[in-house]
Amino acid sequence: MACGGLVSPYYEPLSEGEIVAYFEAIASVGPTVMIYNNPSGTGWNMSEELIARLAEHENIRYLKDTTGDARRLFRIRQLCGEGLELLNGQDTLALLGFLAGAEATVWGAPNGVPEACIRLWQLTVAEPDVPRARTLWDAFYPVNRFFEENGYPAAVKAAAELRGIRVGSPRLPIAPLTPERTEELRGLLDKLNDVLHAL
Repeated sequence: MACGGLVSPYYEPLSEGEIVAYFEAIASVGPTVMIYNNPSGTGWNMSEELIARLAEHENIRYLKDTTGDARRLFRIRQLCGEGLELLNGQDTLALLGFLAGAEATVWGAPNGVPEACIRLWQLTVAEPDVPRARTLWDAFYPVNRFFEENGYPAAVKAAAELRGIRVGSPRLPIAPLTPERTEELRGLLDKLNDVLHAL
């Protein structure tokens, strides 16, 4: 079944009622909808109660939350139960997101270190082993922080290139990472892979 990620409209401020009407109108057309709560991009942070209200619609089944506040996932799970599948959208909160009940995450790290992403999911969701997950996360967190602090598209593309996947430069006006930053990222990825292989 098709699923569309739907971010709330931006530029013009909208009321909560207008946001609800927007999501319900699109969900009523038929595709399964994933709410994409991205306040840094929209200027609008959906409350946990609003998300629960939207989740009452039969075609709204997923939430990608990019607020940077993992505590919200606990409250949303409490309000929605199993009726809404949660996805973390903040890279540096992947560990907390999984532990808070997110079944998946949407992040850039799989472009450079997919094995570490899978292993973190296994250690937090599939077969929880929190001490080992924390050991992995100690090396993983700096990679995710690097993505968030060094121009996300450029950093993720650089990680893919370092893995040998040719993806090209970011589209202008985004500049590629400098050689110095690329080498810094290489060191972080190497350290993460060393920890991963030692687990």
